[in-house]
Amino acid sequence: WLIGGMAIAGVAAIGTWASPWFPPIVGLMFLMGFGDAMSEVADQGIRQRRTPDAVRGRLIGAMESLVHVAVAVAYVMAAGALALFGPQGAYALSGLSSGTIRQLSLPRSRLSSECWTQTTGTRSRRALSTRLPTFATTASRS
Repeated sequence: WLIGGMAIAGVAAIGTWASPWFPPIVGLMFLMGFGDAMSEVADQGIRQRRTPDAVRGRLIGAMESLVHVAVAVAYVMAAGALALFGPQGAYALSGLSSGTIRQLSLPRSRLSSECWTQTTGTRSRRALSTRLPTFATTASRS
């Protein structure tokens, strides 16, 4: 869902860049919002399910702080992109960026899915913390 949402948003942004008429852009903006919502819900679900209880609040707080900083930086960068490329070029840049991030996320997605155990169908926190040190708690490190 996460990677699919990014792909949908990226394709919609490229479509917005390519469209010479306004009415299709309205539909593409709806599609871009749908893809973004899909990836946001998936991102929150993954974060909540795969983070140990002991560190979940700290992780979510840190991630939300980073998101707010990233949005502020993105507004500054968007102003520069608009000045350099114009509105349609800025959407093309957005779509290409989304596609690039999607491609970069694929190996990480495959790695974390390997941490799910085959026998019980549930996650193995020990496997997750050994493969992805971000999720290690003090108890699992020792």
